[in-house]
Amino acid sequence: MSSKEREAKRAVEYLNRLLHEAVEAGADTVELERVPGGLEICFLAGGTGLGTVLQDRTLEAELVELIVHRAGLEWVGKASHGAMNWGIGGKDFRIAVEEYDSFDESCFRLKLGKDRRRSTRNARESQRRKT
Repeated sequence: MSSKEREAKRAVEYLNRLLHEAVEAGADTVELERVPGGLEICFLAGGTGLGTVLQDRTLEAELVELIVHRAGLEWVGKASHGAMNWGIGGKDFRIAVEEYDSFDESCFRLKLGKDRRRSTRNARESQRRKT
């Protein structure tokens, strides 16, 4: 395995861990913003937030590349929007991703959707009740 492949795998594992922690904490949004010490990562739930700073620049670059690629970001107005599906704790989530500019730096907002399987199942059950 090349070093590039190892770094890409490490980014996937890191994002998995971040998203799992966010769901466990009850967060509905994860924000990533570059700060002088690295990449600030905040879990947000309503008006409350909890964060940390990723100081590994190589992992930061791979993480950003992974998010941009998986979400298929496309510029619309002043921000780039996309979405990705991600398995978290055995559930399938749809994550809306927004890339925006803050002080000439790219920042990312990941909005965690509901478990897609449960949403689909609930929609089917609701449809059956109507008939």
